Amino acid sequence: MRCLNAGCDVGLKSGCMKLDRIWIKSRRKHTMKPNKLILRAVAGLLLAAGAADTYAAESWYQDNVKTVYPLATGDFVVTFVNSPAACLNTANPKYFHVQVGNNGVTSDGAKGMLATALAAFLSGKRLTVVFNDASTTCDVNRMVISD
Repeated sequence: MRCLNAGCDVGLKSGCMKLDRIWIKSRRKHTMKPNKLILRAVAGLLLAAGAADTYAAESWYQDNVKTVYPLATGDFVVTFVNSPAACLNTANPKYFHVQVGNNGVTSDGAKGMLATALAAFLSGKRLTVVFNDASTTCDVNRMVISD
């Protein structure tokens, strides 16, 4: 930035110079060396990749409910008539766990899913669950009753 009026007095000139110095300082402050820029970009990509892996192992399964097994902790287990291969649980039938604190499930969410699982069981309708297929407990975090 420069004084537009060449005939301005000393006070204005020094003010213009001050603005000129502020502009130069802020420009230097915001320029980044290419190596730092590359390092920040790589770090950002690694953090984004780590966050994506957190929810990457998600599968859906739909079947008739065989059992609903409440646990003393407030958690519960659902089993289905057929066992999907995507669930890594070794039990037969495979256990689908709804556990508070796992896979984003809250206490209120677990209560709502318990009511949904029981309603599907009593009505004989199919239950669709979304679960973590990278875990041996097949942690469920969503479910819906289907026809």
